[in-house]
Amino acid sequence: MKVLVINCGSSSLKYQLIDMEGEKVLCKGLCERIGMESSMITHEANGHKATTPAIFPTHTEAFTEQDLWCNRHAIRQDRSSDTADQ
Repeated sequence: MKVLVINCGSSSLKYQLIDMEGEKVLCKGLCERIGMESSMITHEANGHKATTPAIFPTHTEAFTEQDLWCNRHAIRQDRSSDTADQ
């Protein structure tokens, strides 16, 4: 089972996607400067970290963006484990 943990502040949204079977953090990140012109998202997975400019007028857009990043990562993880099982 995978669990998404969200921590929202007044202008930020932190997240972690955790695989509970091995209690392993699959990916994590930070959407910052929500409601400001200089918004950005930082996403970490597999030892790689990427920071990208973004447009987050509200927490809704930040949540949607982190959801896209986490889903991309979770899908890749599932495909990797499917291939490893064969």
